[in-house]
Amino acid sequence: MANSNATDVTANATDTYLTGSNLGITNRIKVGTQFRWRFALTKTATGTVTPQLTVRFGTGGTVTDTARCSFIFPSIQTAATDTAWIDVEAIVRATGASAVVQAAARFSHKGNTTGFATLAAPQQLNVLSTGFDITTSGMNAGVSCHPGATGAWTFQIVSSHAVNLA
Repeated sequence: MANSNATDVTANATDTYLTGSNLGITNRIKVGTQFRWRFALTKTATGTVTPQLTVRFGTGGTVTDTARCSFIFPSIQTAATDTAWIDVEAIVRATGASAVVQAAARFSHKGNTTGFATLAAPQQLNVLSTGFDITTSGMNAGVSCHPGATGAWTFQIVSSHAVNLA
């Protein structure tokens, strides 16, 4: 199963559900199901606070879906334009009414110590969800982004895949 964006997706200063990240997964999940999201993006010279990327599960396909794995990037962005690439992978470790998802994100950017982050090295983050019911009819998995209070990010590529489905 796959999905992607057809036009640029803009996240401006609020939590934004990324168009093209939504995957309909009702009754298709088993232990070992994998979700992969890949993003190519740019930022403007605004935004100087810590951004957050969130893996969500729910029936809305919007930011109203429950945050299950949140990645809070450890270095604060700077007031400089930049380009970046983010990979997120999540694996279902338990299913049913007590599902658990392990997720990891890798974030790299061109701006060395300016732009998206004050660190030149790629950042890698790992998050384990708490238990939740993944059996709800109409269940979706997707990603939202909050670029920070004054952030302006544009996602040129939103690529979403689910594999090893039931």
